[in-house]
Amino acid sequence: MIEPDKRTRLQQGHMDPAQSLTLANTIPQCQVCNQVYQDRYIFNEKGRAIAVASVEPVKAARPETKRQILAYLNSEDGPQ
Repeated sequence: MIEPDKRTRLQQGHMDPAQSLTLANTIPQCQVCNQVYQDRYIFNEKGRAIAVASVEPVKAARPETKRQILAYLNSEDGPQ
């Protein structure tokens, strides 16, 4: 929850959760965002999610989204 009248204490978040938490692999995140994202995403240097780092977001997706992901993975455009 955003509360403009309160200070936000930032935490160290992983850019890539598969790597150690070093200065080069750290992005500042508020406590809420850090807890929501956990180790599920990979971020760029601007703090934007650029990739999925775990299966948890897929598990939480709607059935239609899961079907679309499966179709992509099975297509010629999917992973090689």
